[in-house]
Amino acid sequence: MRPSQINALERIALEAPQGIEQQLVEFYRDLVGLTLLEESRGQGLLFRSGRVELRVFLRADPRTEPITRRVLISVRSLTTTAEALEERRIPFRPVSGIAWTDRRLSLVDPGGNRLELKQEWRVGVFPEADHG
Repeated sequence: MRPSQINALERIALEAPQGIEQQLVEFYRDLVGLTLLEESRGQGLLFRSGRVELRVFLRADPRTEPITRRVLISVRSLTTTAEALEERRIPFRPVSGIAWTDRRLSLVDPGGNRLELKQEWRVGVFPEADHG
């Protein structure tokens, strides 16, 4: 099985307010690098990395989680991602683990859900890594 940028066993389901589809696409596809599979006419968005899916259901009264991390997603470079977040004026805070490779960025997505982004060190997560 090919590794995924989304650190989960199967699927992740989030909720977000209706009417912010474009902001979510720009965040998850353009900034984070997930593949957009489907837009369901105001009902939700489906993103994928490898075999793991992230579905965002759009609701009039969504249940969001701005405090506790809902998802961990790998990015190519924390430095480049932090610069892109600053350019877009998306607030984040750096988080450090025990090892140097366990640095992350903690932030809230446009839908109001807390997530963390980490730099990926596993081989094969990004397509170019497969071609040496």
